[in-house]
Amino acid sequence: MPIIRVELLPGRTPALKAQLARELTECAARLLEAQPGHIYVIYSEIEAVDWAVGGQPLSAHASPADEAGLAEARPAGSAAGEGPATGDGHDR
Repeated sequence: MPIIRVELLPGRTPALKAQLARELTECAARLLEAQPGHIYVIYSEIEAVDWAVGGQPLSAHASPADEAGLAEARPAGSAAGEGPATGDGHDR
């Protein structure tokens, strides 16, 4: 029974989380040759105050809109916000 844990900042809609769960489940089922009904997706929302990057609070790296995931996605390699990648090898 594969379990996929997703840690993210608060602010995503239930519809977006449902879509992410569907897509993660489809991918895991295909790659792991598992039944979709046996794959679990668990979300943990972590407040920005409880998240640090490079030893600094997330608020030092992003605006409030970025922290909520509400700003436009940034190009890969961007260190600010919650874009596709942070550029330091740690996606948020």
